[in-house]
Amino acid sequence: MGYLIGFAVLWMAFRKFFRHINSVFDSWYELGLKHETGKGVPQNYKEAVKWYTKAAEQGNAKAQYSLGLMYFNGQGGVPQDYVIAHMYCNLAAMNGDKDAIVNRGIVEKKMTPTQIAESQRKARGWKRTHQ
Repeated sequence: MGYLIGFAVLWMAFRKFFRHINSVFDSWYELGLKHETGKGVPQNYKEAVKWYTKAAEQGNAKAQYSLGLMYFNGQGGVPQDYVIAHMYCNLAAMNGDKDAIVNRGIVEKKMTPTQIAESQRKARGWKRTHQ
């Protein structure tokens, strides 16, 4: 019986820890959003990219989608790059972001089949290194 109680306490501690970690990643996304929009801080696209990247590397779909838009538009000191924009939209779509699904299709219309294949290859590689 003592083992079950110990396991339950340990399980609850792990759940609390993981909720805290997820809130940190959401905070990184929120910092990126604040810097992108200039709400509460001076607008700074490079800072937005920095915070979105931190959150995206942890699987935050909103951050991945935001990076996709920034690469699509060439904002924040990143070059306009449809391959990378598609990759981030694809990652966000795989993580459940419905807007990313729509915008991935918009990006695809500006790409060649070779670029789409390259983006998909990059997304697979990204997933392997960030899981």
